[in-house]
Amino acid sequence: MMRRFLATLLLVPALTGCMKVREELLVMPDGSGRISLTFSVATKGEAGKFTEAELMAGDPDEIQDKVRGLVAMTRPTLTEKEGVVQIRMTGYFDDINALKFMDDGEGAKAKPKQDFVFHRDGEGYALELRGNLLADDSPDRGGDDPELAKAREDMIKVMFAGFEFRQDVTLPGTVLGVEGFGFKEGRVATYAVGEKDLQKTADLAKLNRLNRFKASCGKSEVTDSEAADFRRELERAKAGWDELRKELKKKAEKK
Repeated sequence: MMRRFLATLLLVPALTGCMKVREELLVMPDGSGRISLTFSVATKGEAGKFTEAELMAGDPDEIQDKVRGLVAMTRPTLTEKEGVVQIRMTGYFDDINALKFMDDGEGAKAKPKQDFVFHRDGEGYALELRGNLLADDSPDRGGDDPELAKAREDMIKVMFAGFEFRQDVTLPGTVLGVEGFGFKEGRVATYAVGEKDLQKTADLAKLNRLNRFKASCGKSEVTDSEAADFRRELERAKAGWDELRKELKKKAEKK
């Protein structure tokens, strides 16, 4: 279940239904950090059939195979309010350069859908994201056939109805320049795309061409206290990961 969940929601563009996805990526000066993924879906329809029990039955080996470079995860949470289910997952990494979102290939056939390059840049830092999680790797369906082309256009409108994706990347210092990201504020660079941006085949082609994001920042504004607080958070997550992993593994084997 978790593998299908991740493959469907993270790694391919077939995000149907009124779904909102938010990715929050924190990068510390030493390259360690945290990634949180929040999925908000209407309780009606196929996407709303996930339950907390199913969420907790995900095989941790499969999770880490799809999102490589994670050194720990915290317990996924599920809340429901006013007809919307919100699922939140948080993972930690020691080095963002090792973090990779893999495509839906099996085993050694899997290739990075998105990976990261983080390094010092003068007194500041630079982060490059290579690849786009929303890119559609499938060939264009329809070709020159007008009827098939129209059917594809109609399918796109239905597929992305109510869809939103927002990625917030927090760097150590004030963001000075961005490429690919839509806007910046303080230490955060943001990329956002939604239903209004995905109405026709040309929109998907434009999205597919966006396969490189870059943000550079000035010198670190992370205080010693903030760095120490995060280090303790990271160590707590690592300390609890072994037991949580065993729990997830046990429940996955019962499925």
